[in-house]
Amino acid sequence: RSSVAQQPPPEPVGAEPPKDKDGAYGSQGDACSACKFAATASCAMYKTCLCYATNTHFEVGGIPNAKDTQHYRWACGDEGGSK
Repeated sequence: RSSVAQQPPPEPVGAEPPKDKDGAYGSQGDACSACKFAATASCAMYKTCLCYATNTHFEVGGIPNAKDTQHYRWACGDEGGSK
């Protein structure tokens, strides 16, 4: 029986950008960078994650104009469909 040494996870690429006060990212670029940072630091996500980022702000009828309309999130797939 041969023993296999456990390999540490890879080093993440880039830096994890800060989230806004609402818990989302303030730009699509920041959300993409966060996805890349998470995906490259995980053995499970490294080969399987295709990063997608979108603004999750939706206009709601009867509510006055929102001041913060930048609520970007990321995901490893496009299963959510188009906005």
